[in-house]
Amino acid sequence: METRIILLASRQEPVPLEKPQGRRTGPALQAGSSILNGRSGVTAEMALRLSKAFGSTPEHWLQMQLAYDLWQARHRAKKLHVKQFFATAPG
Repeated sequence: METRIILLASRQEPVPLEKPQGRRTGPALQAGSSILNGRSGVTAEMALRLSKAFGSTPEHWLQMQLAYDLWQARHRAKKLHVKQFFATAPG
């Protein structure tokens, strides 16, 4: 996922393999971890958080998520069996 690559590339510190003992993880950290690990996408709220953290816009993050979702859907569409529907024009 493009967003995941950007987030990983923007880190200045190595990503720890384990959480330090005694530290609690909050919802924002858990959501960030889910995005980095490819388990979830960028939501509107997370886009706001990312824009504040990285000095960008929320639209930037949501556009990247939309581009990735559309790319995934196009690859899955090859397996879809949909009957084409045409509306007839009156007249």
